[in-house]
Amino acid sequence: MVEVWSWIIGYVILFAVVQLAIYAYYVRRGEGNPQASAIGDPEEYARAGDRVHRNHVDEDDLDDALPPARPTEEAFRACPHCGTANENVGTIKYCRNCTRSLG
Repeated sequence: MVEVWSWIIGYVILFAVVQLAIYAYYVRRGEGNPQASAIGDPEEYARAGDRVHRNHVDEDDLDDALPPARPTEEAFRACPHCGTANENVGTIKYCRNCTRSLG
């Protein structure tokens, strides 16, 4: 029994040492910049070229002339127990509201 407790204590001490090492690494990493975080300095990303540049979308390019498509009556299936409208897909077997079988 003493051997089991010595292993447990050893693992706890090893875990604490590893956690302290990780903490020391992140503290040392952020010494020069008090705003530094675990994910790094955002200004460093700009220098490395890691930022994503998105193309500007003009409002005139968007097609708002067509109204959004409304789902038809066949797209939903009413639950026989509570009446909630569920999607009429073959993989859905249970009601999303009462979780009973759709039959």
